Amino acid sequence: MAQQLDPFTRNSKKALNAAISAICAGVPLAHAQDNSELAGDAKVGLEEITVTATKRGSLNLQDVPISITAFTNENIQAQGFKQLKDYFGQIPSLTFGRLEPGGTNVIMRGCAISGFAYGDNPTTGVYLDEQPITNAGFNPDPRLVDIERVEALAGPQGTTFGDASMCGTLRIITNKPVMGESSSWIDLTGNAAHQGSLGYDFSTMLNVPLSETVAMRLVGFSAHDPGYVDNIYGLSPGGTFDNAAVAKNNVNGLDVYGARAAIRWEPDNTWTIDLQGMFQDTSQNGIGDTDTNALFYEDRDFRPWQQLRFSDETFKDNWYQLALTIEKDFGWGVWTATGSYFHRNSNTRLDDTTYMQGFQQLHNYIAQSSPDATVYDWGGDPLGATKNESLDKRTTFETRFATSDELSSRWSLLAGFFYNKYKSPPTSYVSNVKGQSDNCTDMYAAAPGCDGAFTYLSYLHFAYFGTFSKPSDNWWTGIYDNTLTSKAAFGEATFNVTENFAITVGGRWYKFDTERSITQGTLMDPSGTDLTPNCGTQADRDAWQIDGIPQEGFALCFAQFSGKSSESGFVPKFNATWNITDDNMVYATYSEGFRHGGANGGRRGSVFATGGPYDSYTSDQLKNYEVGTKNSLFDGRMTADVTFYRMDWSDIQIQAEDPDPLLFGTGILNFPKARIDGIEGNFSFLPVEDLTITATLGYNDASMAEEAKLWPDTADEVVIAKGTRLPLMPRWKFSVNPRWDFKGKIGNAHPWVMATWTYNGDSLNSLGVQSTIGQAGIQTSPAYNVVDLRFGLEGDGWSAQIFADNLLNEYAVMFYSTRQTQPRLTVLPPRIIGIQFRKDFDW
Repeated sequence: MAQQLDPFTRNSKKALNAAISAICAGVPLAHAQDNSELAGDAKVGLEEITVTATKRGSLNLQDVPISITAFTNENIQAQGFKQLKDYFGQIPSLTFGRLEPGGTNVIMRGCAISGFAYGDNPTTGVYLDEQPITNAGFNPDPRLVDIERVEALAGPQGTTFGDASMCGTLRIITNKPVMGESSSWIDLTGNAAHQGSLGYDFSTMLNVPLSETVAMRLVGFSAHDPGYVDNIYGLSPGGTFDNAAVAKNNVNGLDVYGARAAIRWEPDNTWTIDLQGMFQDTSQNGIGDTDTNALFYEDRDFRPWQQLRFSDETFKDNWYQLALTIEKDFGWGVWTATGSYFHRNSNTRLDDTTYMQGFQQLHNYIAQSSPDATVYDWGGDPLGATKNESLDKRTTFETRFATSDELSSRWSLLAGFFYNKYKSPPTSYVSNVKGQSDNCTDMYAAAPGCDGAFTYLSYLHFAYFGTFSKPSDNWWTGIYDNTLTSKAAFGEATFNVTENFAITVGGRWYKFDTERSITQGTLMDPSGTDLTPNCGTQADRDAWQIDGIPQEGFALCFAQFSGKSSESGFVPKFNATWNITDDNMVYATYSEGFRHGGANGGRRGSVFATGGPYDSYTSDQLKNYEVGTKNSLFDGRMTADVTFYRMDWSDIQIQAEDPDPLLFGTGILNFPKARIDGIEGNFSFLPVEDLTITATLGYNDASMAEEAKLWPDTADEVVIAKGTRLPLMPRWKFSVNPRWDFKGKIGNAHPWVMATWTYNGDSLNSLGVQSTIGQAGIQTSPAYNVVDLRFGLEGDGWSAQIFADNLLNEYAVMFYSTRQTQPRLTVLPPRIIGIQFRKDFDW
């Protein structure tokens, strides 16, 4: 009995291989048992699902005292999950903000302080197998093809998953090669978007034994997700040009392809060695955010899924991962070592016309109030575009040891060491204004062939080569270089005090070193002078050069600055679990989460500059108190899991713009406290043999626990009142998913029908503080309902289904962005209708 009580007892390989993966605990279920097996006295009930969330082997989800939502391979297939947007509605603790293109910010339990940010650390970790792939506001979105399981772990996972798992962890776990099995499958889907384009999705898998001890698994996929956003014809904000050259329908079609190759070697029944490589390539020739009739477009009449852009927009993202995992089973414990390398390269081009319009209006105001200030003038109606390159390299290593019940039925232990190095080599962010090189404005020093001013790139060229380059449309360039190195030692120990009561104590020691270097396209102050950060008056600038040539002692080039930080700390965890019966559990947990601090760095005079008041920021901390219960009822026909939590979040990291608009810089600073209260519920019910009903419920009340001030005691002071609601997370969200499996047959196939209803309550886009030109007021994304419907057939070695996602064609707004000054909406797709066919082969 005591052996069963330990919530972290490791199942044997034999038990794992015998376990049947099904959906429970808040995830829509496949039929509980094949109809042919329901005759006689066969027991009907919900089947088990195993998870590896504790890093102590595969455990029954109902035996793990953590709030977890899990999707198995079968459920991913049945509901056609491919991307995060397909399944987040069925995870009660999870939401995500998305800044097109590709700027996915995963949020669990409402731990969000701004809609988007660049360079800060996220609050929720994202893992691909054993490796963290988390990236602040720009998480990759692995295609769910041949995936064993998706696990969403709510609440701080700082002990086992560390930094960035302050409020939860999302894990995507791939299928591994199966020994002694020759099998394959092909899967083909065709679909169409409402008033949009056509799409397809093709994937295939091959599993083959190479010997008695070696197996290989190959996976490949190629897909085109249909476009549904129209770039309509229109005039620029100033009315001097139009977008006829780029206006077209269905601009946001997405192409993605990828592959995975894995080899598993089992020299004997105690060793398992997995070697795997995978890659994914994603591209879009148009971006899917939409416009609304506000600000510069107040007189426009936008319909749902429409936008107005004046330059071509593109997004290209490719990544690959190499991983090696070694496991040794000693009987009384298991040793695991894993190493991974992740490489990602992204390139984005965006229309920046409305941003430049807002930027010029701001500087027109500055010019009127301060005639000697440096201002930008592009003739009143600029056509702007930005190019952004991102390159990420991540090396991760972890080794850990977990004891099993063969060592002791009273206690168990997990201990490990983790190392991670994240490197973003110098990459650029470039902003251009079309025709700037022809205007020869007087913003900067004269240059050959131009009577007036010149551009940043000209001075960069002069600094490196001693001559000026040809005139350029570039007005701003930033080059960014970041390195993060982290180390950690972690462990947990569980002790069975009695046959039905266990306690777990754990902790994680961590150390972080960060380096940040920024080179920005801006004029620096002449050395040895006492000029203001805007580089002085026009007379000053004229004196710094003769015939366009900078004179000795003056740095008319890029501003370069850097910052370093180092910190260490410890986060604890305590859990008490009481197994009232074999089917009923209650537990209480105290845990802490964290994310590392760092250095800002900014050009001289900025509040973020080295030596300035905000040149660095500290780690923020979160204390979590939760009580939960997991129950199997009615002879296994129902599961009911509920968790109540309170989280106190202190020293919150928030990104903000330097209050001096002439400095054009951003940094991170610490805010006071927030409090988050909530409930998570997962329910599954099998009222009759052929009907399964699952549901999830999430309530989240996240708000500032005390008044916060940005730039206190200055003319730019911004006050965030106590009780102000945190952004992105709705207060209420739920999902209901019934599935009926018919007893009869159509031909030789069993039919089934499934419906899914997800509700997402209204949410805010920010606290009113964002990194953009001009602070827009808080915007509300309205609540929405999405209904999906699927009808399927399951034959001998094949399956097929027809489906309608977003059946009611709901215009679901996920995020309200003001990054480009003009508000843009990130929205879910309209109604998608399709047909899918899958064929399995075994030989």
